[in-house]
Order: sequence, then C-alpha cells, then structure tokens
Amino acid sequence: MGYSTKFTGKIAVRPRLNEHEIAYLRRFADSRHMDRDKGPYCCGADWDDDESDVLDYNEPGPDQPGLWCNWEPTDDGRYIRWNKAEKFYDSAKWMAYLIRTFLMPGAALQDELADPVRDFYYAPEFEHFTFDHACDGALKALGDSPDDRWSLIVADGEVFVQHKGKDEREGPITDTSATELAFIPVVLAGGPHDGEVHEAWAPYVRKGLRLSDGTRYALDPAAPPGSDMTERGRIMHFQEVEAVM
Repeated sequence: MGYSTKFTGKIAVRPRLNEHEIAYLRRFADSRHMDRDKGPYCCGADWDDDESDVLDYNEPGPDQPGLWCNWEPTDDGRYIRWNKAEKFYDSAKWMAYLIRTFLMPGAALQDELADPVRDFYYAPEFEHFTFDHACDGALKALGDSPDDRWSLIVADGEVFVQHKGKDEREGPITDTSATELAFIPVVLAGGPHDGEVHEAWAPYVRKGLRLSDGTRYALDPAAPPGSDMTERGRIMHFQEVEAVM
C-alpha cells in the first residue's frame, strides 16, 4: 500500500523539446533510479542494462529525490505532465531535478558533459540536448486524503509549492536529494489504538490537536508511507491518525 496524488495541469516548456529530449525523458520516467556505479542517467531500453553496477536497489542516486520520476513530456514537447503513475512521491523535488539537470540554461548535465565522469553512462540523445528551455506553469495536486490539496508552481524555472488556504509559497526548491530518514514519536488519537505510540518519519509529521494530556501528532497527508506500519517505522492506522489533524 502507499499514498497516491493526482495532478492536473501542465508545465509549459519553451522552446519545445526536440525529439531526442522527448525520447530520453520518456525513458527516464519509465525507469527505476537506483544508486549505481554508472551514474544517475541510466534508463530504459537503449542499452543492455544487466544492473550489475547497482550499489543499492532501494536507494536513489545522488541528488535524485527517489526511485521513480513520474513527470513526462507531451508528444509535441511543449509541456511536462504527470504520467498518471500511482504513488508519486517527492513530485516537487523531481520537477526541480528535471529542470535543473536537463532543461535550463546552465543545467547540471550541460556542465557535466563538458567534463564527463569516468565510467558514467551518458545517453546518445544527450548530444542533441539544447539546455535552453524556460519552464512555467502550475499543476493542481489532489492527494488521497480529502484535505490534501496544493499546487506545484513553476515560475522562471524555479519550483514552488503552495498549500490550499495559504498565501505563502514554499521554495524555490533547490535541494533535490532524497530526504534523510529521521523518526519521532507519534501518539495515535481516536479509535481502538488511542494513545499508542509509534515512530514516524519526521518530515511527514505535523502537530495535531492539543489535548489535555499534551500535544499529539498526526501523519501529514502528503506523506508516502501509506496506511501500514513497516520496518522503517512508518505509522499504521492512517485514517485514525488523519482524524486528529
């Protein structure tokens, strides 16, 4: 099980992506991004990937937010959109990663191609990447939790998040690396598990109601853990915890 978020809208790309950029970014969206000796750009069926160089199957490469990026270009290369895959985590970080690595002037890959890293894999399409794209637009995000509503905004190539009911934007997002795990105690409230204490992933925990026995905490609806307790300390009984927010 996991937590899913649906997105509506598109991010405009100007000038439009060329056929080589479209082809690579489509493969990138269909590939699992693991920490590996051949670097972060391995993806798809353009080469014989036996995965013998994988260092950790469950950890993303440096500066990558997670294992799956579910942003893809449209057929005409004019937009970036959600590919409708479920359980898309760290979506805002992934948008920033795509823009800052592959699209914008001075992108990380552009600088790297001038001095390639030994033994890294570089896709043949990279020869045709232009690194001259401007990105702007907004997407509406709707999570599994009814009150999980927010917008992903791209302005002049910078990525922001704005939660429903708030005037302030969070960002711009510049750090695209995976979130470090840190655990804090969480007290469940309500239902048959009232008062039980579990460990939860700190970045996705926020204060709930202040009750007579102290402040209780609830799992943020944007959290990827889902509804079951796992060996990584993620919280169980998600719906019961959500009710105290």
